[in-house]
Amino acid sequence: MILRVGLEMLGGRRQRLTVEERVEAIEKDDVAITPLAVPMLCGPGTLTTGIVLESQAAGVLQRALLVSSEAIIYALTFALLWAAVRYSTFVGAITLRVVGRLMGLLLATIAVQFVLNGLHEVVPSLLGRS
Repeated sequence: MILRVGLEMLGGRRQRLTVEERVEAIEKDDVAITPLAVPMLCGPGTLTTGIVLESQAAGVLQRALLVSSEAIIYALTFALLWAAVRYSTFVGAITLRVVGRLMGLLLATIAVQFVLNGLHEVVPSLLGRS
């Protein structure tokens, strides 16, 4: 699922809006009221990533570091989203597309690493090796 989202971001596919959705979007005064980013921030991909990383944690210290890292990431995400709203007028559409595709590449890379980590654990047991 993470790989799919990353590849969609990398490909630059845009979600098509219906006429009603476009009219509603134009009439809205504040876009921040609509929680468009919530599924990407706290959705299935984020939960899957957290579960995978928690399963790889080897003790209380590593779990505490994981939780504190998640808290720092959410604080940084809040700061970045706040700054994005404030300074988005200075960044052009092409720059936003490039950054979106770079983030898609990063996300796809993380997903491939998760798959490789899983295969590293599963393949030896399937071949009868310890």
